[in-house]
Amino acid sequence: MKTPILMYHSIGESVPAGFASCVVRPRQFCNHLASLAESGTSTLTVSELVRLRRTGAVPQRTVVLTFDDGFADFLHHAMPALHASGMTATLYIPTGLLGGEFCGLPTLDWGALAVIRDAGFEIGGHSVLHPALDRLSPERALDEVRGCKHALEDRLGIAVDSFAYPFGFYTAQIRQTVIMAGYASACAVGYDFSANHDDPFALRRMIVTQNDKRVDRLSHTAFLYRLRSRGWRSVRHIARWGHG
Repeated sequence: MKTPILMYHSIGESVPAGFASCVVRPRQFCNHLASLAESGTSTLTVSELVRLRRTGAVPQRTVVLTFDDGFADFLHHAMPALHASGMTATLYIPTGLLGGEFCGLPTLDWGALAVIRDAGFEIGGHSVLHPALDRLSPERALDEVRGCKHALEDRLGIAVDSFAYPFGFYTAQIRQTVIMAGYASACAVGYDFSANHDDPFALRRMIVTQNDKRVDRLSHTAFLYRLRSRGWRSVRHIARWGHG
């Protein structure tokens, strides 16, 4: 069985240049949730999905909603819509960017993050400053991964069990770094639905963009996304090793 793990970023009206595809309008997001509800789909957090997979008890018609980068509009637009729909989500937070701006949009601060915690949403790590971890030295990568977890746990008083690789980039070494830091799971991208046999430290997600009208039909576009992903990985491999 495959479970869609959907990857959102901003849910808002402000659309910065160069980041437009990652901004889903609030009305469109509400339509996404409505289409899921109409199809009888329920939601889990990432950590709930991982735990249920260990026992083989993942319900049919389940989706996982994730939000990367900690944009402030989650509090104002996404959270009320999720509450109204009776749905949950996992937020992946780069701690060093809280209370500032990222990609031209304001980010949550610690107070807002505490409100989201109290509302019952899962909070996961997304590094400190959102670098491409596979471009860092092992020591710096560990600082980014572990420092984020410690900051979230210390400031919010919660266990932080899940991580998301910035930009979706990771290697075997970065995967091991996440394990060493004490996480129980990690999300990549993958442009596909997540199968029950997925490595819990390489969970596949699909990016939701402003062009996706109905998230209950994303399987129709999964093949095209995978082709794009393979092409980008090839380009990145050449850049990383200096070939070509």
